[in-house]
Amino acid sequence: PTLSTVTIASNNSNTTLAKTGDTITLTIVASENLTSTPTVTITGDAVTTTGSGTNWTATYTMVDGDTEDVVPFTINFSDIATNAGTQVSTKTSGSDVTFDKTAPAVAITAPTADSRVNATKVITFTNDSNSTPTVAECSINNTDWVACTSGSTTLSALTGFNAWADGTFTLYLKDADTAGNTGTDSETGITKDSSAPTITVSSLTPSDNAVGISPASPTISATFDEAIVAGDSDVELRVDGGATVTATASFDDSNKLTITPSTSLANNTKYQVTIKTTVKDTAGNALEEAKVWHFTTSAAYSIALTTGWNLISLPVVPSASTAIADVLGATAVANINAVWAYDVTTGWSVYRPDGSGTSNLTTMTAGYGYWIDYKSAPTTNIAGIGNLVEPGNSNIPERTLKAGWNLVGYYQRENTSNSTAHNAFANNLDGYWNETLLIGHNNSSKNISYLTQASTVNPGEGFWILLTDDRIYTIGNVPNP
Repeated sequence: PTLSTVTIASNNSNTTLAKTGDTITLTIVASENLTSTPTVTITGDAVTTTGSGTNWTATYTMVDGDTEDVVPFTINFSDIATNAGTQVSTKTSGSDVTFDKTAPAVAITAPTADSRVNATKVITFTNDSNSTPTVAECSINNTDWVACTSGSTTLSALTGFNAWADGTFTLYLKDADTAGNTGTDSETGITKDSSAPTITVSSLTPSDNAVGISPASPTISATFDEAIVAGDSDVELRVDGGATVTATASFDDSNKLTITPSTSLANNTKYQVTIKTTVKDTAGNALEEAKVWHFTTSAAYSIALTTGWNLISLPVVPSASTAIADVLGATAVANINAVWAYDVTTGWSVYRPDGSGTSNLTTMTAGYGYWIDYKSAPTTNIAGIGNLVEPGNSNIPERTLKAGWNLVGYYQRENTSNSTAHNAFANNLDGYWNETLLIGHNNSSKNISYLTQASTVNPGEGFWILLTDDRIYTIGNVPNP
């Protein structure tokens, strides 16, 4: 006898493939009636065969222990005269069945466990599925699955994500190969974070509108409520209303963003710091509003003293101390006969370093003029640093002047190195001083000079000014053009 028809198929959706649990069916048609049930093996295992006469069927369910390859089979048979047919192990038509029990390897590459994300986070993964096309699926509850493309699908596309409260969740991934084997992966402990980062206002360094900041090595920083991602382009340091200053940005484990100027800053200059909305937290949420604040560097002064009388002033309030001996410094004190100050109401006051006679002038500060009688000794300088305005811009220096002659100094505004006389005294003194009665003194030539409103006044210079009424004198409110 012979077998006229031998075909093999799987109950898989693709009948030429089988995975674990799929059933293989051999269909057998003999050329004549067989004397008994054919003896059939599939993958080397004896299987049950059913049928009669010339038509027979054998089935086998694939198990994980079977070898991946074309599924083998054998058929032994004989006719009613007990004549044995030749063993058959090949099909007569159709396709073979290939056993594939290996699930595709899928692996989520982003976001990963312990990361922080928002709805815009793009999902990425690797996948060696051989299905065409490959249709991976993602889920956040392992129930509702959404088609997922690596490098394209965002978390917002997953069912339930947008309604998910901020907190942890698990991202699930699956894909099936052409045989129907499903590969899976998951990342646990991912944190949804839809809140923008914020800056702790009290952490601003220097504080907003701080003054007296060292220009040599200023500390500029702000602390966030969470970790952020920031680079040099996300921050800006500039002279207030002026040029930008090259600076770098760095972020540490304490959530502090530090801005470091590439060079020392200028003296007595107001700066503006900006942290831009391009700063994002690690979940990708951007700072909702740029943070802008200001600070002013301390002003350094150095006033030369020459032999004889010198008319000087301090352009700023000394930072360290206003005690007269501290302001003058040891070298100057050792070579000064006396320092005189004048007030219309109280008259003259004097400081004598040697303690001889009256010595009732104890401090030196901005806004006052001082006559210093310097001995015949090498030229020296009165030097120091300071500022005019206290933190918060709430304590602007001022003094009360009286009608008549007053001995004053030039308050040096921020961002200026000198001023016209008109601008320097253009505040409450406007209209109350005769602009032809402003007298200066050249400390080198020892000559007095009558100044006009267009004359230049410089930090460290002192002046006599004649007022027609009592007035409050403070920083000029007109910046130098």
